[in-house]
Amino acid sequence: KIPLLIGATSAALTDNIDNPYFHRLRCSDTIMAEVAASYAVSNYGAKKIGIFYCSDDYGSGAMHTITKWCDANGVEYYEAGHNAGDKDLSTQILKVKEENCDVVIMWAHDDECALAARQFYEQGLNMPVTTIATPQVYSLCNAEWIEGWNYVTDFIAENPSELVQTFSKNYDEKYGSTPEIYAATYYNGVYAFADAAKRATSLESADLCEALKTINLDTLYGVYTANE
Repeated sequence: KIPLLIGATSAALTDNIDNPYFHRLRCSDTIMAEVAASYAVSNYGAKKIGIFYCSDDYGSGAMHTITKWCDANGVEYYEAGHNAGDKDLSTQILKVKEENCDVVIMWAHDDECALAARQFYEQGLNMPVTTIATPQVYSLCNAEWIEGWNYVTDFIAENPSELVQTFSKNYDEKYGSTPEIYAATYYNGVYAFADAAKRATSLESADLCEALKTINLDTLYGVYTANE
């Protein structure tokens, strides 16, 4: 019964955990994955989506969201799963190519995203790809591998918001690097907790939790509010 604020996004956290003290600092992949699928159709006219995903909770949760959305909207899809830590994704990439997918949505961890980017490029898959956006992925890629790719994300340091620009400037001055999504997430978390502590009737766990439920706070992601 201690308030927990977390930046993880797996759909499994929402589906499998019934804990009123649990608060997510970023939106679920059920939302992010649906946005990616909708964008693939509305922006590229995709008739068939390749879902390139890691088979753990993180990737499979997003995969199930995308397939559910596709089924509801009459869009074909092909699922190509892999394991975290795999060193060769060429078989899965070849299947995506053979299935004549129009767009690929990639839900994988940093190392596998970069590996897939290189092998997509080497196998000549010239199609739109949507994936995660972190400097950790960029740093592992040559620019030509990811030219024209799209990213579904809740934070980029280039956001012209005054809050984001001040944070990015201060972060760079202190750490000598550009802030990425997890730095921003837990920065938000500290201020969300501070806001709750100021408004709570006491610093007891139950009162802090109640204050978190009524949050209305400007953050690097926009305005934080809470729902179930």
